[in-house]
Amino acid sequence: FNSVPLHLVKTLEEIEDYYQRYLEELRYFWPYETDGLIIIVNDRRLHPQIDARWVVDHHHHYMVAFKPPAVGKETILNEVDWQVSRQGNLIPVAIFTPIQLGGATLERATLHNAETVQKMCLTLGDTLLIERANDVIPYVKANLSHHENRQLVNTLIPKRCPSCNTQLQYRGVHIHCANKDCTDRQIEKVLYWVNCCQMENIAEVTIRQLFQKRLLRSVMDLYCITAEDLTHLEGFAEKKIQNFLREIEKIPKHTQH
Repeated sequence: FNSVPLHLVKTLEEIEDYYQRYLEELRYFWPYETDGLIIIVNDRRLHPQIDARWVVDHHHHYMVAFKPPAVGKETILNEVDWQVSRQGNLIPVAIFTPIQLGGATLERATLHNAETVQKMCLTLGDTLLIERANDVIPYVKANLSHHENRQLVNTLIPKRCPSCNTQLQYRGVHIHCANKDCTDRQIEKVLYWVNCCQMENIAEVTIRQLFQKRLLRSVMDLYCITAEDLTHLEGFAEKKIQNFLREIEKIPKHTQH
């Protein structure tokens, strides 16, 4: 492992100088990704005295994080993909022309909810400003396109569920699919169970394939799948079948809530 470098400073000016070096040089030179600096008082005898100055705050104050300002790039909105969550809320994801940002190629970022799409007055072809929160998570910072009518009716918000075609309802900041049997809702519930149980070698594409073949409709159906069911499915060789069944057997079905 690469150790994190420590640098001793004695004045506020030296802190500012080192922080500028970090922004302009060090963060690109170090052989690993970083999302900021930690400034720590290195005399432990002073820690209780420093913390005692804040009565209601339970966090330590002898150390503080310095986060770099987010770096943004402009790109063009090509599509909004609405994904159904296990609770039935539709989460919009912006699909845009790929950009390079923070050493990664980005082409999608969450828009969080329907209200965000409305407030940004998004239409296809708009110019978006994309940033990465803490240099990690991409998000849409702003819509840089200026529409003459800011009350523009947004045509990107669907009226029916893209998975089951159920009429959507507004629920707070979200649009919501009330159909509990919605295929994507059930898929997300199974994926949530798989992730919570830390089952390995069971990818989303596999779960969707099993739903498509009608071998899976709920979490309980996972425990009814046999080797014979999987034998003739595309991509299921003997080793993959055994790995799949072994992961299911690791988590007894009676642990489901």
